[in-house]
Amino acid sequence: MANNNQPGPLGSVLTSKMTVVAGFVFAAATLCFLMWLVSSINQIQCSQAGLIALVFGLGSALSTSFLGGYAAATGPVTIPYFGNRPINVALGGGILALVITTVMAWIVVGKNCTPVPDAFAECKVSPPHVHIGCVRVTGLGQGPGFDGTVSVRAGPALICERKFLLVNDNIAEVLATHGQWNYVKALTGEGAGTAEGWVSISFITPTPCP
Repeated sequence: MANNNQPGPLGSVLTSKMTVVAGFVFAAATLCFLMWLVSSINQIQCSQAGLIALVFGLGSALSTSFLGGYAAATGPVTIPYFGNRPINVALGGGILALVITTVMAWIVVGKNCTPVPDAFAECKVSPPHVHIGCVRVTGLGQGPGFDGTVSVRAGPALICERKFLLVNDNIAEVLATHGQWNYVKALTGEGAGTAEGWVSISFITPTPCP
């Protein structure tokens, strides 16, 4: 006659000592991750907050599932709306842990993270424009391997969009300065009288205005 008190295959897995070991391993890993998170919170970029919160939530959910399933399989444990079946306790506890810890981690990390710097912030620099003087383009390489031009860009940085080109002996009016860059309006050559932008001071020298 069959013994109905024998645990099924799933119950055998949940009552296994390996289930407890797995639960403690995930719990320890999650705790270590939390300790690292606390010590490095000010170095975490805000763009990584969601991923970090999800990792922490998954670690908490897995440890809760293993330990909760083992506890339910070996003793009376009940979760409201999920019941007391071991598989329900394991899944229900894991889902609750995932949602709660992920949301909490996201809130904490999001409030203490470091905003990602805008790589194109320099391209938005717009100082007041006043007549400062004029410059002439000089020293551009000629011949094979050189195109004999200097780029005029939308902002004072090499990553900014190129607007037009200047060549040797082109003259431009300087309207603003920012570090190693001048904001110029072309007076001769391409776009004379209308083209404006930022040019590096490396290949320009002061010259009388025409």
